[in-house]
Amino acid sequence: MKPASRGPAPLCTLARRGRASQLMRGRYAATLFSHLLPTMRLIALGVLTCLSSVTAISAQAPRLRLTAADSLIYREVSRGHVTIQMPQGPLEVRTLHDARIAIVGMLPGQVKAWYRSLVLRNEGPGPTVQAPDTKDMLQVPFELEITGNGAVTVRKTPPMPDAIAAMTDLTHQFDDFLIPLPPLPITAGITWIDSATSTASGRPENSYRGTFVRRFTYRGDTTIAGNPAWRIGIASRVILEASSPLQGMTVATILTGADTGSAVIRAADGHLLRRDKSGSLKGVLKMTGNGQSMDAPQVFTYESTIQKQ
Repeated sequence: MKPASRGPAPLCTLARRGRASQLMRGRYAATLFSHLLPTMRLIALGVLTCLSSVTAISAQAPRLRLTAADSLIYREVSRGHVTIQMPQGPLEVRTLHDARIAIVGMLPGQVKAWYRSLVLRNEGPGPTVQAPDTKDMLQVPFELEITGNGAVTVRKTPPMPDAIAAMTDLTHQFDDFLIPLPPLPITAGITWIDSATSTASGRPENSYRGTFVRRFTYRGDTTIAGNPAWRIGIASRVILEASSPLQGMTVATILTGADTGSAVIRAADGHLLRRDKSGSLKGVLKMTGNGQSMDAPQVFTYESTIQKQ
C-alpha cells in the first residue's frame, strides 16, 4: 500500500480502506504474534526455592546431565490464535510452529542443536496464508551452552532467510526449551520461581520487552518407560511489549496475561520428557503516524507441547 500523494489521509478514511488494508494489518498481526510466541521463551533462569521436610525420589539437588554420548530428539508444536477488533470487524490469524529438533552433546556444557524438520504457517485473515520454505534452516546448527540446572545460553544461531525472519524469530528457539531445576533436592511441596525481563529482538528496527515470572511446583513422582520421573506444575505471568515500523507508521502492542502447564523430567539425568502449556494474553494494538492514532483491542491465545521422541 503506497502513501497517499496528497498528504496523510484522515483517520476516518483509514477505517474505510477496505480489503487491502485488512490484509496488510492481518499480515502484520501474523508476523507480530508468530514472533511473540517463540520470544515468550526469553527467560533468564534464576531460581529461588522453598523446601519441605518430606523426601521424594532424590535426596540431592537435581542436575541436568548431557554428555557427548547423548543425542536427544524432540518434537515441538506451538499454535496461536490472534483476534484483533478493527473498525471493519474482527481480524483473525492462526499460527503454527511444528519442529523436530536434535540436541547433541559435544564437550562438557557445550551442545549443538538443529532442525530435522520445520513447518511454519500463518493463516488469515480470510484466505491469506504464509508458509515459507524452511529447507535452508534444516541441519544447520545452533551452538548452545547448558548448565547443570538447565539454563541455556545461545552462543551462535544459523542465518535466517528473510521470508522466515518476517514471520518469526527463531533465534529464541531454545530460550525457554528446558525446565530450570532447583538448587536443592526435589521434595514434596517444593516450589521454585524464576523471573526476568528481556529486551532482545530479532530485527534491529523492532523493539521488544518481555517480563516473565514463572512458578514451578513439584506434583509428585511418575514412571515413564520404566524410568522414575518428576511431575512439575508451571504457572506464569507475562507482560509483552513490542513495536515495529510499517509503511510510514509505527505499530505497537502491549499484552498481559498468564499461562499454565506441566512438565515431566527424568530423575536420573534431568532430561525433559514432555512439557505442555497454554495461555491467554489481552491488550491493544496501536497504529500511529502522520499525527494520527488508532487503537484496536486484541486477544492472543496459544498452546505449546514439547515431547521427547
